[in-house]
Amino acid sequence: YFESGGDAALYASCLRILGDLHRDQGRFFKAIEVYEEALATFRRGSDDYWSAVLSRSLGDAHRDFGQWHQAVTYLDAARSAFSELGADRWRAAVSRSLGAIYRDRGPYMHALEIFEGALPVFARVGDRSLEAQTLQGIGDTYRNIGQLREATEALERARLMLAELGDMRRSAVAIRSLADIERRMSNYDSAASLLVECSAIFERLGDHRWSLYTRRTEGLLMLDQGDLEKALM
Repeated sequence: YFESGGDAALYASCLRILGDLHRDQGRFFKAIEVYEEALATFRRGSDDYWSAVLSRSLGDAHRDFGQWHQAVTYLDAARSAFSELGADRWRAAVSRSLGAIYRDRGPYMHALEIFEGALPVFARVGDRSLEAQTLQGIGDTYRNIGQLREATEALERARLMLAELGDMRRSAVAIRSLADIERRMSNYDSAASLLVECSAIFERLGDHRWSLYTRRTEGLLMLDQGDLEKALM
């Protein structure tokens, strides 16, 4: 309707939301395709703000797809644009996305530096969702470097904040990370219980991507307990 009616801005906004839905369902290639069309539409309209938003979305989608170079390129461009626009909250949001790349790929201390730089910005502007997501990134980074106590503290805070906000999907992501920590500490019963909890949430939401990530953690748990047959399943 918006495309045929000539409302390019609303058409591109719908594309952005559609891209988010594809990304949440693990259809990263389709998400990138839709985001690119939205970005091109905003650029044709000389909309610097929404062009930067779409650059961030493309960076996140390329990161999910494992295309690290493209992700950093888009995120760096978005961060520069938001700096020029004076949009501190969005600049911090892009920094959080960059931190997630270093959380997954290293160097891990650089990831912590980025996350901890973004955290007070979200607290100052009252964005509790991004504050919780940044705490989640900090917790996962600490887990990756083996500082499990610090990881648990950050992830528990993130989980509670996200649950209070009604964001059950991200809360379940934090629960999965906590389950992985329990697994690494050989607290197998606790890990299994947490995996059942987050798996039920992902299934209820129809989130196939995170259901698969949870299954992978379940396999590692079975492997740690010496049950190769169940791990392979």
